[in-house]
Amino acid sequence: MDTQNIVDQVGSLPEADKTVVYRGIIRSMSPQVTSSELGMLLSEKPASERNKAVAEFKSASEGDGLGRPTQGTNDWIWVVVVSAFAIVLVGAFVTLALAVFVAPAQGGVKPELILATFTSVVGFLAGLFVPSPAARAGGPQKD
Repeated sequence: MDTQNIVDQVGSLPEADKTVVYRGIIRSMSPQVTSSELGMLLSEKPASERNKAVAEFKSASEGDGLGRPTQGTNDWIWVVVVSAFAIVLVGAFVTLALAVFVAPAQGGVKPELILATFTSVVGFLAGLFVPSPAARAGGPQKD
């Protein structure tokens, strides 16, 4: 079925049903097809219909999703991420400390691997607490 035929048939529906149908169509299409098809169809419509369709498109692409998480959810996610990395940091440190006193087993884990894990986790955790250069009030400074 041709896209124009679908639009014509949907055009005869009540407004509430149109919204439901358009939202379903928009969600099922890839972004590339959505943009090109929407542009082609809207170029032939009057300005009032174009504005209404664009508003529907925006509300369909933004609404009815999961939405933004609450501050409590954000805090919980940060606690989980930082705790997981802290556990890895402590585990790598303990492993490195014990490896000083034990000879490496034949075919065992090399100390360099644990050291790389340790330094990566330290770098990650340090990066969480260092302010972004873009977030500074003055922006990047020239010497």
